[in-house]
Amino acid sequence: MVELLIYMKDRINPKNPNITNPRRGDVIIANPDGFQWGVEERTNPLFRVVRVPGLTVSTIESLIAQEPGDSDLNSNLNFRNKHIDVDALVADIPRIRTKAVHGVSLTKILQNIKTRPSKPVGTTKLS
Repeated sequence: MVELLIYMKDRINPKNPNITNPRRGDVIIANPDGFQWGVEERTNPLFRVVRVPGLTVSTIESLIAQEPGDSDLNSNLNFRNKHIDVDALVADIPRIRTKAVHGVSLTKILQNIKTRPSKPVGTTKLS
């Protein structure tokens, strides 16, 4: 079993909107079941801890992979290549935290993994 730390809000840097930041549904990290999450992960409204029975770290590797490329050279890369459609799972992962750890079935998670579209080409950090 794996516990996922999921980011719950789109984050945009107003000074540089092209900078790569986590977005809603991005998996920040995957840890084994029973991991001792800190107070920040358990209470901050930007995160949800989700326990997924039957999920292994190797299965979830594609969710925690960054979009291919060098973010130092291309600021248009996504923080993660794939994300979980948390809007489709609102009954399981509510917008307002109701408990420290939410449980979601493996089937529901796998059905709601989406590839994030590439950002439009804009400026690069290095020329």
